[in-house]
Amino acid sequence: MSENVKIEVQLKTKKDLNSFLNNIKDQLVSEDISPIYAMSALNSALKLDKIYTLLDQSNKEIARDIWIRLKKSGFQLDNPPLLFDAEEEISILDI
Repeated sequence: MSENVKIEVQLKTKKDLNSFLNNIKDQLVSEDISPIYAMSALNSALKLDKIYTLLDQSNKEIARDIWIRLKKSGFQLDNPPLLFDAEEEISILDI
């Protein structure tokens, strides 16, 4: 619980979220973190009360890229409506 509060305090603006997401993406690409940690961090951000306010087009694209990378790493995930349209189905074969 305290971790969620800490993240929420840090992510007050779109710029904060952008920095947070880029940090996750960069560490995932460089393999500095395990995909499970990236998933946990992304999940924490997507659960924020004000995520709809913070998730502009740029942040949404970064979050989508992270999500696709996580699927490619072997996670069997349903695409969240927050990031993907209902008709849009990204499978591991498309990546």
